[in-house]
Amino acid sequence: MNLRTKLFFHFVGQMFIVIVILTIGQTFSENLYFQKRYENMTETGLTKADGDTLMSWLYFNEDGKMEADDQLKQAVEKRDGWLQVIDSKKRNVYSYQLPKNIPTSYQKDEMIKIFEKRQFKDYKMYFWPIEIDQESFIVLYGFKTNSTKVANYLKQHEKNLAALSQYSVETKEFLKRMNGSVHLFNEEGKYLKGIRAKNNLKNNVTDVELLKYQSKPWEFRSDLSYIRVNKDLYMIVSVPNKVYSPDELYDKETEALNQYTTLLIAGLALTIIIVMTLWYSYRYGLPIYHIIRWLIFLSRNKLQEPTNRKGIPVSKNKKGRIKREYRLFEDILKTMDQLTNTLKENEANRRKIQTTREEWIAGLSHDLKTPLSTIYGYGLMLESDQYQWSKEEVMEMGQVIREKSEYMSTLIEDLNLTYRLKNGALPINRKPVELGEFLASIMDEFSRSTLSEDYLSSFEDQTEGVMFEIDKAWFRRVIENLLANAVKHNQKGTLIQAVLSETNDEVRIEMKDNGRGMAQETVDHLFNRYYRGTNTNDPTNGTGLGLAIAKELVLLHDGDIQVESELGQGTTIAIILKKTPSVK
Repeated sequence: MNLRTKLFFHFVGQMFIVIVILTIGQTFSENLYFQKRYENMTETGLTKADGDTLMSWLYFNEDGKMEADDQLKQAVEKRDGWLQVIDSKKRNVYSYQLPKNIPTSYQKDEMIKIFEKRQFKDYKMYFWPIEIDQESFIVLYGFKTNSTKVANYLKQHEKNLAALSQYSVETKEFLKRMNGSVHLFNEEGKYLKGIRAKNNLKNNVTDVELLKYQSKPWEFRSDLSYIRVNKDLYMIVSVPNKVYSPDELYDKETEALNQYTTLLIAGLALTIIIVMTLWYSYRYGLPIYHIIRWLIFLSRNKLQEPTNRKGIPVSKNKKGRIKREYRLFEDILKTMDQLTNTLKENEANRRKIQTTREEWIAGLSHDLKTPLSTIYGYGLMLESDQYQWSKEEVMEMGQVIREKSEYMSTLIEDLNLTYRLKNGALPINRKPVELGEFLASIMDEFSRSTLSEDYLSSFEDQTEGVMFEIDKAWFRRVIENLLANAVKHNQKGTLIQAVLSETNDEVRIEMKDNGRGMAQETVDHLFNRYYRGTNTNDPTNGTGLGLAIAKELVLLHDGDIQVESELGQGTTIAIILKKTPSVK
């Protein structure tokens, strides 16, 4: 898995975790809100409930029977009421605390009475149409308020409701147990008298107040019931309201809850930001800072990874493995390791090349100085009048001066040629040539030259007159340099062979010998201009640039040159020329 993929999955995973945490926080906040809402509905005895809430409290079990949530049962018990769910055929499918006098199925007129008067028998009624699993139901909720119970008791036990002073002791004791009170008003709403009367009800009970109570009973501290005594008098019965939970209080609690959840989510978000900041600084900042330090080290030619006090690389443990906190950037760290090692190798090679170059320049200076010394010496001798040189002696000295001058000229030309090749400034004129005839003529000249004296040579053409575009002059230089190198570094009696072959894709020229061979280090640097110096003490020596020139000339022909050699087993240098479509 590459770094881009790792980072993608890391960031996606972390964003997913953040979203999950925030979602959990949001869900927790919503649950608190709904829990508070459900508690309020329970406290008000379902008088604030709606169809959606009831649908969340009713469900079908595995046996296909309807069940109710405990919270719904608690709300029903709050007012000592009962709950019934009927289907579209007005038949009972579920009930809770259903009194015996309540039917399990309803007639049409009974349902109309419930809907119109919100009253059934002695019970005050609430109803909600709901839908569960695509089936329609009606939820009926009935209850008797304590004030209704007191009013019914008075109607049953007191014949003259207006004669409050004549109420029996049992009635007064009942009112005391129920913590109830009785208030008698005339038709104009003026308070006349009462039993255990409350001051707040003496002046404030009007028809408007009674209507408000009927619509929002949870807003009143008292549970009220109305009794018409006669055409001139009416009575209000009051008991403490079990479901007193004013909207103002609920709104304040809800607002406080919203503030709490807002602070909770804000605190959660702040915590996530702090944790993510610390995490990113540890997970990403630390490795990136380490990589930057490493690059600074490399820029200052300090070719190593930054280490700790114990000298161990910062990104690795004692066993040399990458530490956990750095594993995300493992690919980059491995690349940095490779870069560091490459720079170390390049630096070592640069120093080696520098040393070799200096040795080569020293050798080149020696090669120039030696013939110059000879020319200078012979010049002084010829200039001197202390001795009269014979014609033969003058000719001999002239020949030496000419040979040394030719050697120096060749050395300078080769040096100039290497730099022209390096800079791509050498013109080349390629024309189709039959390579077999071309190589045969070179090998024939080589076999008849003094250079090949005491050496064996042969040429083998395995092609059928293969043609290839070359610059004859420069390619001749390549072959001659390879032949000269084979003679220079092998003992007399060595067999030097040239073999020409071809395949569908390439032409191959192999220069083989069965001489001394070379070590691998020599093979690796064979075509390096600075690998060997020259020495004119050996009369067979050339300029020391022959193989470097040969390789550059082969490359100019879009070819390649390869070497295979082993000490004591001889050497094979192969020139590989890629065929063009026209040659194929």
